Amino acid sequence: MDKKKIYTLLLLLSILSSEIFFFWYVAPRIPLRKIVIHANFEVLEQDIYQLAHLQPKMPIMQVNIARVESLLRSESMIQQVKAKRGILGSLYVWLKGYNPTVALITAEGKILFLDQDGFLFSSEKKTGIFPPLLQGARLESDDKGVIRLHTNMRPLLYALHQLKESDYVTHSNIAGIDAVTNGDILLYWKMSFIHTQTKALFASYVQAQDIQRALVVLQILEEHNQFFKEVDFRTNEIVFKR
Repeated sequence: MDKKKIYTLLLLLSILSSEIFFFWYVAPRIPLRKIVIHANFEVLEQDIYQLAHLQPKMPIMQVNIARVESLLRSESMIQQVKAKRGILGSLYVWLKGYNPTVALITAEGKILFLDQDGFLFSSEKKTGIFPPLLQGARLESDDKGVIRLHTNMRPLLYALHQLKESDYVTHSNIAGIDAVTNGDILLYWKMSFIHTQTKALFASYVQAQDIQRALVVLQILEEHNQFFKEVDFRTNEIVFKR
């Protein structure tokens, strides 16, 4: 055997020995240092620790990936989960979940959420910024028993989703939304904003730009000490109600 083959063999043995030493001795002693989260909604690192029953600084090799995925998947706001161990004590978690557009409060005081497609889900975790509260919402169920927001109310969710994507500041200023109805007929929306006293009225087919415009108008009015009970934005002509 020539020297080149001997050196190659020794190198391979050295690499193999190093890997065996790492996985047998070093890896079991590496602590869980951080959780790296990739998600389409706001979730905190401490939420993952709590939901997946993990402890900071626990040995990374003791993290049961299948159990972590199962526990996270059991959360109703989470649709898809993937987790894997990284190097140097990192745990990587990928989450796809319902993105809450508005929140509802039931007669029992339970908090439910609606995503942009009108599907209901619940969560004990208040991750991220709490979405606007929708009152007076009407729900319906399909032939499979799936409950969703009533068809005539879903344009609001689309408008809010667009607003959240294009103008997060305005979206985060929405405090609450009331559905004004007559039976099953949606008449209009009444919306309140943070730091403004005046409420805005919108047509049932409200769009994102309508909400942007309304907040600007209300802020300008109140900066000039013009306070109203409501301002009606349902038509091109703005109507002020004291």
